[in-house]
Amino acid sequence: MLWEEILDVVLYTYGNQKFIGLVLRDPEPFLTRQSWLKRKLIQINVKMMNTPINIAQSGLPVKLDDLYSVIRYRWRASQNHPPEED
Repeated sequence: MLWEEILDVVLYTYGNQKFIGLVLRDPEPFLTRQSWLKRKLIQINVKMMNTPINIAQSGLPVKLDDLYSVIRYRWRASQNHPPEED
């Protein structure tokens, strides 16, 4: 996935778990690059969480908040946005 394909990077909670969600500018090109099964799973994600790509804390060797900060920083830099203030 290219940074240019991402419209926004969001942090949210679903149930009792935190997620990073990637909102895509146009999900169709991303979906067409996926297998049939993966497309179906992504479509379920969109219905449940409104984002096609979601990263859960479970199984990550780093804190989700730290990963979110890094992803958001790099995404904003790729879009020529100034860094966000804390």
